[in-house]
Amino acid sequence: MWVTGRLAILLSDFIGIMAAIFADSVFLPLLLFICVREVVAGRKWKDLKVVAGLIALSAANLLYHLAVVGGQHPSVGIKLALSAYTAMILIVGGRIIPSFTRNWINKTGRTDFPAVYDRFDTAAILCGVAALAAWVILDDGRLVAGIAGLAAVMHAVRPARWRGWTTTAEMLVTTLHIACLFVPLAFLAIGLAAVNVFDETSAFHVLSVGTVTMMMLAVMTRASLGHTGRVLPHHEQQSLPMQQSCSAPF
Repeated sequence: MWVTGRLAILLSDFIGIMAAIFADSVFLPLLLFICVREVVAGRKWKDLKVVAGLIALSAANLLYHLAVVGGQHPSVGIKLALSAYTAMILIVGGRIIPSFTRNWINKTGRTDFPAVYDRFDTAAILCGVAALAAWVILDDGRLVAGIAGLAAVMHAVRPARWRGWTTTAEMLVTTLHIACLFVPLAFLAIGLAAVNVFDETSAFHVLSVGTVTMMMLAVMTRASLGHTGRVLPHHEQQSLPMQQSCSAPF
């Protein structure tokens, strides 16, 4: 279905724009259905947060198409899609990055582990989601800039608590921390763009190329090794069940 959507957009001049939009809009709702089925079957109610992200992505995709057809700039659809991906990174990345870091540090025999999840992490996630929601919905640039600025500070502190600088001997873990650094940069870009100090298109690039793409590549690289039964470099050799449970949402 994903490939069908891509081909439909490519051939939209021949099959018609509405048929292309329909074909492209099927994949995400189908993926959403599969994920809901898995969550319900496994009673993994905590993973409903990922389902919420897929709902937002499905809506963003449709809003993008409708805006283009209506001759409008699809900025709302783009913002909502990037916000959905970023929110999932805040939630899922906050689980896997300190977990993988702790496991690697433990393998080296050290005890300088990253901070465990606590109320600060919850507050940072809520602030980040609020900033993303404000960016998508509100027109008040100063309010958006204020919330995004606070989120940038909190998400600069949050990865610092995970002690990424101690993992430079294992780049498979370090790349996750590097990707995480783009999160506060993304919120900073959102805040500056809201008050016309930074170009909004450039802010889109900070989120898409920096935050989303970097994190996806970092997680996919690590997960593809573990899920195909290959040996992870050096000390980072965890059991397959751990990798499946931690990295599956990406």
